[in-house]
Amino acid sequence: MYAGVKADAVMLGLAGRGDTEPYLANVVDVLGAHTVIPIHIDDMFDDVDDTFDFIFHVDFDAFMDVMARKRPKIKVATLPIGVPVRLLNP
Repeated sequence: MYAGVKADAVMLGLAGRGDTEPYLANVVDVLGAHTVIPIHIDDMFDDVDDTFDFIFHVDFDAFMDVMARKRPKIKVATLPIGVPVRLLNP
């Protein structure tokens, strides 16, 4: 699916993922990404004025553990909540 595609950073959806290791191998490794930005992790059914909650079945700590053990050189960055972020420079 990603043949010939390279990316410095990948926004990686964590909700509904299966085993993390094959997911990283099939997406992050194939794309050659140096940074992973986890997305689809927040409970969008919760009140936006409440504190941040992870969506049901997103084990963020387990994901971070796999990243630290299996991909220690890849940076994991999170986006700020409720703040616009420019992803591309014009």
